[in-house]
Amino acid sequence: MVRLPNLVSEKACFGCMLCADTCPKQAITIQENANGFWMPYIDSSLCVGCHLCEHKCKMVQSLLLQDKCKQPLYGWCIDDSIRNSSASGGVFTAIALEMIRKHNAVVFGASLQNNKVCHIGIEEESDLFMLQGSKYIQSKTEGIYQSVRDYLKVGRFVVFSGTPCQVKALKIFLNTDYDNLLTIDLICHGVVSNIIFRRHIEKNKCGEVLAFRDKSKGWGRDVFFLTKKKGVVSVDTNWRHNFFYHAFQLETCTRNSCYDCPFCRQERVADITIGDYWAAKHTEEYDARGISTILPNTDIGQKALDVCSIIVTKKVDWLSTIKANPRLFISRPLFKKFACGKYIGRMYKYLPNILVDNILGVWYSKRNLLFLPWFKYIQSVKQKYESEYQQLLKQSADNL
Repeated sequence: MVRLPNLVSEKACFGCMLCADTCPKQAITIQENANGFWMPYIDSSLCVGCHLCEHKCKMVQSLLLQDKCKQPLYGWCIDDSIRNSSASGGVFTAIALEMIRKHNAVVFGASLQNNKVCHIGIEEESDLFMLQGSKYIQSKTEGIYQSVRDYLKVGRFVVFSGTPCQVKALKIFLNTDYDNLLTIDLICHGVVSNIIFRRHIEKNKCGEVLAFRDKSKGWGRDVFFLTKKKGVVSVDTNWRHNFFYHAFQLETCTRNSCYDCPFCRQERVADITIGDYWAAKHTEEYDARGISTILPNTDIGQKALDVCSIIVTKKVDWLSTIKANPRLFISRPLFKKFACGKYIGRMYKYLPNILVDNILGVWYSKRNLLFLPWFKYIQSVKQKYESEYQQLLKQSADNL
């Protein structure tokens, strides 16, 4: 009888989907669990007991990060059409565009289509729009690592963008360095349950979500969905309707492993790290079109930036960079105290939807005395976290 592989528990699984692409018998499929998170499932009738998936999974979990940016930057794409349609400064799209033009690159990234997020590969400049914008639910990468390897082996230049755990998974899957590969990871704040995304759509009768952050009111004020319903594109700016955003901000519905994310460090896994440059939000540097944090972590990453003629970059100190992006040095372990991720499925199954919405989103709390104690509790945990954050920030600053 075949001894099935022992993959990590649901609590520790990153959802990187490396195990599925590693399996030589396609015995692992990725399915959504009861709480709305992607998880691997093993078909015992197909598994031959090679345990390759288990070995690779342990490699992802046993983290070793060495590359660290020598000089943090912030910047933006000088093409306003790209910048305005991107979540922050349009840096990813600018780099991808340059690599397509100069190296005939294939670009892989997360795409939001039909209210689902999955990784795709594109080869045409005209298709880059499909990879633009932030996505706050986890992208399905099943089959993508194999596709990247196939392109690399025939000599095609590849740009791969994803969360740090996805970039790490890709590198482990490839198991060798490629000169024709450029990796870009994100300053990731964790992923929200797919159930919460669908519930937001259901509550607000959104139709099709086109973007998680609409920038028509300016960068930093882009907390509303851009949607399309019956052919009409619109943005609902009513705060009381923004269930997904409140659940995301409160971090009640984040994937469990994200609260202890080992990738929340200045040492990075990708050639370039990008995110929002929030340090500019309340300063004279603020620009409504968006500004990006840019960390060239390797020589490959630095060279890619150097040859990108449509990006403006400026030097910034590490303290400003990490202060505005705490996920560069700390995850959210304290937030597990009020995390509901492992109960979401049962909550919606056995409790009235409106009750669960208030528990997870708590956006009615200031008006509804029933949920005010829960809101105050979450606030107290966040305040405790803020105190710990300031201490860790000081320690990190002393080590810069």
